[in-house]
Amino acid sequence: VLRELTRRQGDGRNVSMPVVFTSTLDGAEGDAKGDPLSVFGELAHSASQTPQVWLENQVFEENGALTVNWNAVDGLFAPDTLDAMFHAYLTLLDRLTDDESAWETAGGAVPLPAAELVERRAANATATDIPPRRLHELVHEAALRRPDAVAVIADGTEVTYRTLQENAHR
Repeated sequence: VLRELTRRQGDGRNVSMPVVFTSTLDGAEGDAKGDPLSVFGELAHSASQTPQVWLENQVFEENGALTVNWNAVDGLFAPDTLDAMFHAYLTLLDRLTDDESAWETAGGAVPLPAAELVERRAANATATDIPPRRLHELVHEAALRRPDAVAVIADGTEVTYRTLQENAHR
């Protein structure tokens, strides 16, 4: 697929597939085949070697339980980001197995970690007292501070604060 996408792109650059989902789940409940991966022995280490892949999410059944494994390029992510993402993903999977209504949840299915919630609230704490002002006062002050800045763009024409002020006082 990547080779064909690169060919179609036509500029010689490799196409990136930053996130890949790999599943060996066959969807058959009560399958009598057992664990097909058990023929390879116990999983000791897993690594993805595909350069175009930043994060591979692998899911498979092992001894009757869902096993989830992530392989990622650590250098592409901020410190602790992958751990937080993986924890959130496992939290969502647990919720989906424990709460049937979780399948119908639209958005907000994974709560933010406490530290991120604190950071987001701090970033959004922008409330400040804004004294009541009239538009013409704000335009006049802007004209004094930055007379050559663009004040209005309409129909491809730009008007500076200086020109706006001059036209207003004619």
